[in-house]
Amino acid sequence: MDCFLRRAVLWRNSRIDREIQKTLEDLRALVGQLQAKDRVKEAYAERPLLRADKLLRTLGKVIDRPVVLPAE
Repeated sequence: MDCFLRRAVLWRNSRIDREIQKTLEDLRALVGQLQAKDRVKEAYAERPLLRADKLLRTLGKVIDRPVVLPAE
């Protein structure tokens, strides 16, 4: 995931605005929750895949290249 975050920032031709920064922070927080061994049940109960999908789509709207997600 961290590799994706770096690429997303590199794709952007301008400075990171508040919206992009907030989305990246939300993605980092989500990854942190999923990696925390003591919060695994809680993290998965909060539907992390749906949250990640929403965050990636939000990010795709503001960077200069679309985020392509696999078809369901």
